[in-house]
Amino acid sequence: MRTEIRNTLLNITNTVLLIIVFFLVARILFRLFSANPLTPFVSWTYTISGFLMKPFIGIFRPQSTSTGILDIPAIFSTLAYLVLGLIVMYLIHVLTTEPQVEPEDDRLYHGHRREIHTHTH
Repeated sequence: MRTEIRNTLLNITNTVLLIIVFFLVARILFRLFSANPLTPFVSWTYTISGFLMKPFIGIFRPQSTSTGILDIPAIFSTLAYLVLGLIVMYLIHVLTTEPQVEPEDDRLYHGHRREIHTHTH
């Protein structure tokens, strides 16, 4: 049962992370190659990625390149979400993994190994 829950939570986390990274990487590439922000898809991508970047705005400034703008805040946001996603996946794994119980060795007695005698005739 826990395995099913873990797999479902990991699949949801991976899907959300993939969507977030898609929008941020698309923004990075669109800005780097000076995509037209008036086209609907680029505008929509900028709107979604702008919302995703809100917690990280102001940490770094974008840099101009010969072809467009290197969106360092978007790169930082992508890395931050990837790290956050890894932490969430690790926590899901830790919290949903059943502890492994080692079978008790009947040859152990009070921390000392008993001798096992075999008789051969």
